[in-house]
Amino acid sequence: MSSTQKRSGDAGKVILGCAAVAIVGILVCGGLVYFLVPKLMDKGMAILEKELERQQLLENWNPPADDAAPAELLPESFAGYTRSNEPEEVPIPEIEAEKTFHHATYSAGGSNFDVYISRASADDRTLIFKLLKDKVDAFENGTKFTLGTENANSFYFMYGPPFRSGSAYFGKGWLILGTKEGDDQSNQLSEFLQSYLDAIESESAAAVDDEPIDATLEEAAPANAEPSSEERVSPESSNAETSADSPSPGAEEETATVPSSNSAAPQISDSDSPEKPE
Repeated sequence: MSSTQKRSGDAGKVILGCAAVAIVGILVCGGLVYFLVPKLMDKGMAILEKELERQQLLENWNPPADDAAPAELLPESFAGYTRSNEPEEVPIPEIEAEKTFHHATYSAGGSNFDVYISRASADDRTLIFKLLKDKVDAFENGTKFTLGTENANSFYFMYGPPFRSGSAYFGKGWLILGTKEGDDQSNQLSEFLQSYLDAIESESAAAVDDEPIDATLEEAAPANAEPSSEERVSPESSNAETSADSPSPGAEEETATVPSSNSAAPQISDSDSPEKPE
């Protein structure tokens, strides 16, 4: 066999070997993608569900008084979480912004949670959300998304390594940011923020909603009084109103909070800057 034929045969073996390695690599990588993508999608959906719950909470949240003291905004303990430092007023360390926030660190179950809270405007919200997005984009591994409605906005993010996760909320004139170390796979941060928002909710504002209706509206008309011409309705109209407003016989009446007709549905966005509510 000539040297040329021998070299040609060796080259063929090398090509076949490389092709085999490439095929194995594709199969392995393809298998990893097939395995990991559903896992990542499941994780993303779990996070999204939690953020949607928080968004709804903000819609109905009764904020603290505008002049609430730091001790009211950052209580010593609530729902099993204990404050580990005295309240302080500082900028958010993750970003370069001049605005300062009331800050404290809480601990529970071996995990630490940082919370920042301040009165804020829509312009403050836009700037803070953008700076947080820029922070995430600076890392090779990062996740972020925003949710927005007419009355509230939220921004979830995670970046690393080292990994850190956080959720920022803006609504009713307040901006709140919660952060923790790690990727929050067990939704600990979401549960912490849920409890925190409940803890600082204004009791006086909630009490206003529970005030009884003016007694003059509940007085019954005398039995022998005749309705005025404005009060007379046709049988068809009366039946229509009864069927629409009263539960059917045997049905149990339910009480629910119905969103206002002009309230927009939550919008999900991953644009460069969070959109203002429509």
